[in-house]
Amino acid sequence: MQKIDGRFRCLIAGILILGGCAKLSTPGTTAPNAAETLKQIKCVAVVPFDNRTSDKAAGDVMARLVSMAGMSSGRFRAMDSGSVTTYLGFQNVQIASVTDARFAANLGKLLDVDAVLMGSVEEYGYRNAGGRSVSEPAVAMSARLVAVGTAEVVW
Repeated sequence: MQKIDGRFRCLIAGILILGGCAKLSTPGTTAPNAAETLKQIKCVAVVPFDNRTSDKAAGDVMARLVSMAGMSSGRFRAMDSGSVTTYLGFQNVQIASVTDARFAANLGKLLDVDAVLMGSVEEYGYRNAGGRSVSEPAVAMSARLVAVGTAEVVW
């Protein structure tokens, strides 16, 4: 298992907290009654994140961190990406990542959950901090919560 630096965990937690307060800027990309739909979500499946970085573990690590943050909030129960992959393996379904809302909704029906959290990791690693010899964590990711019943992005 890959060890994750404390600064890196703090950065991820900050991204998740701030990201939870963000609104999508493109009109029509979220359900019109997204707030009401969010209140009804009790169980979320976190699927493996699309990894667009050179670090082979980035998608899995970020999906696990998001899953842990969701479970620790107490807001909903989360089926982590490892459990999702294992369950789907028993059903002879294999996925690398999920990027389409309709596919996510169909997957959610198979998993018997209220929503599916999917995302992508664009940047993951460390970079030099302003010419100093100290490295700082760098992460860029996006996440979307898809309501299973409507296949709409609600967060």
